[in-house]
Amino acid sequence: MKTKLFISILIVLTLFSFANQKKYLKSTLVNQFNYLSKVNEFDIDTLLIGDINNDKKIDTTFVKGPKFINNKEFYGDCKNGECQIEVSFSCNFPGLTFENAVSGFVENIGDIDKDGNSEIVIVPSWFIGCYGKIHFYTFKNKMWKFCGCAEGNICDVDNYNSRIEIIGKNKIKVKEKIWDYTLADRISKTKIILIK
Repeated sequence: MKTKLFISILIVLTLFSFANQKKYLKSTLVNQFNYLSKVNEFDIDTLLIGDINNDKKIDTTFVKGPKFINNKEFYGDCKNGECQIEVSFSCNFPGLTFENAVSGFVENIGDIDKDGNSEIVIVPSWFIGCYGKIHFYTFKNKMWKFCGCAEGNICDVDNYNSRIEIIGKNKIKVKEKIWDYTLADRISKTKIILIK
């Protein structure tokens, strides 16, 4: 009898937990659907990037890719010749546009300059190739400010944050792989980027 009561209580608690999670997910999905319905003819990647504006809420980025002439498959032509991505943010920070890209990735790399807003990297990519540029941005005066970029393997998206080392309040050291024409190969190098 005690075992049946315990199992019944466990089932009720589990169902209650799922109901709360479902309510939270439904609210989150409704908010995202409202945004996505405005641009529903495009492919949009939704990425959770943590709290970038220090308001204690998880922020989301939306990376809107180009519309391809042949439905959603890329055969070399973007509709209207616009092969670009648009990056927007759920926290109402202004968006950014990158030309010569068909997809992209965004990562929060933390508040390096300790001003209350996180710095980010944005990695636009083309439909082939694994080497490209990692773009570094800081948020100043209500707009994104470009700090610099580093070359590297953009297909390795495990954690761009692991490629940087903070060496001062406004300074980071970035590991990059650049093409060396004399060796006809990529070599590892470090680059200093100022965050200001």
